[in-house]
Amino acid sequence: MIALLAEGFAAGPGALLPVARRVRAAGKHLVLAKLGRSPAGRRSAPTHSAHDAGDPAEYDRAAAAAGVVAAADFEDLLDACFALAPSHSPIS
Repeated sequence: MIALLAEGFAAGPGALLPVARRVRAAGKHLVLAKLGRSPAGRRSAPTHSAHDAGDPAEYDRAAAAAGVVAAADFEDLLDACFALAPSHSPIS
């Protein structure tokens, strides 16, 4: 599993598709938490990443088309990772 916490991609949401294909071909899940969803978050993104955060709806569509597990925020990202992780039962 690969967990990704991102404000956006310099090449735009379309850059997600080839990455997701490689991850799925390796038999893994790609979980993405897209930050910069609020207007304030989109305005502040360039100050720490030097990139525009982009339209969240475009990222949501790209993620759905690529089979990416979408997470609403960091906490949701962790929850999704725990849910997708292989379970290991304790030996009694």
